[in-house]
Amino acid sequence: NELSPNTSDGIALGTGSKMWSDLFLASGAVINLNNGNVTLTHSSNTLTVAAATVAFTASTAVTVSNDLKLSSDSAVLGFGADNDTTLTHTDGTGLTLNSTNKLTFGDAASFIQQSADGTLTIDGEAIIDLNASTRVDVSGDLKVGSNIELGHASDTTLARSASGEVTIEGVAVKKVGTENMWVPAT
Repeated sequence: NELSPNTSDGIALGTGSKMWSDLFLASGAVINLNNGNVTLTHSSNTLTVAAATVAFTASTAVTVSNDLKLSSDSAVLGFGADNDTTLTHTDGTGLTLNSTNKLTFGDAASFIQQSADGTLTIDGEAIIDLNASTRVDVSGDLKVGSNIELGHASDTTLARSASGEVTIEGVAVKKVGTENMWVPAT
């Protein structure tokens, strides 16, 4: 029970101008390409592709109408013609963006990246707005490169006036300890 050509690669089904309309295959059918090098196998509501690499080439886009699931615990999404940016699933941990590449927002000037080993850089170009309904916790040292504004920018400003010296709204904060004090003779 077979319909086959006399030689391998000897007959085409249809032509570029005379094409077949539909192909009906039974449940469990397998389409073998190059003697099983790549197979398309049907099982209940599933089409399984067995191949080392499956390449989708489209002139505009490849659209997935529902979930896209990568089942490998170390699955990688590669971006760019040379895969210079990758997003890798790290089992039980999350996703890893490779190297010192950036996750950018809006334009290239606002981003998050690992700028050096152990250093996470968040660059908001102009403003980074941390908004929490209760508080923002910092577990280590907090280093501020300029002034600290409490409330609105015009309310209360803490600033560093010199090494070890802090001002509040331009007035030096007194330190605990002894100091020289001028006392008039009268």
